[in-house]
Amino acid sequence: MAKVILLSALILLLPLGNAIADVVASQSGTDTNSWTLSSDQVLAASWTSATQAYSNVTVDVTLYGISTDGSTVDAFLTDNIGSSATSADVLASNTFAYSSGSQDETFTVFSGLTLGTGTYYLVLYDPGTLGGGWWGTSPSPTQDTAPGVTIAADEFAMTSDVNATNPYASTFGVPDRPLGLHYSVTGDLASPVPEPSSVIVLASMFVGAAVFQIRRARKRQ
Repeated sequence: MAKVILLSALILLLPLGNAIADVVASQSGTDTNSWTLSSDQVLAASWTSATQAYSNVTVDVTLYGISTDGSTVDAFLTDNIGSSATSADVLASNTFAYSSGSQDETFTVFSGLTLGTGTYYLVLYDPGTLGGGWWGTSPSPTQDTAPGVTIAADEFAMTSDVNATNPYASTFGVPDRPLGLHYSVTGDLASPVPEPSSVIVLASMFVGAAVFQIRRARKRQ
């Protein structure tokens, strides 16, 4: 009996397996608006996870391509945007090319990320003249979020407000008309870590019960 109790205590102290949290945050809908990506315009979407951390995070966006000259998109995932943002705020970056003449294509911008609680910004910028854009649904996109996750209004920067060197440091604003940018963030819910005090209490209870059973067994002998 004592061995069974001790084994139970050890099992309870083992880390719990990951629970799959399919969607962290997403905006989708009918492709009703095509928001231009160019050297004159930067676009940004954002979400906040207040209570949960995620692993194996993948970020997808839905874009359209116009140019056939191999125009590229610079993508940044940051925890800050605007004039105060620096390279230290960049969590991941990527550059990829449009598919020539693509009208509606999903691109995996980032994958394999681990994100804790906090606010995250997805920033896209095309350093060329006009290679394509980011699809959106305005004014009412379909939003899907995990518990404790909220989606903020999309933002943009234009012309003189664009920082071509560090697009995430552009001067952003919220448009009068919602952009409803299409993106999807998915990942695994990170395993919760038990509070130290809870672990100590559980261990003490089971070890105490085991000791009691051992003593009682010895008395019987």
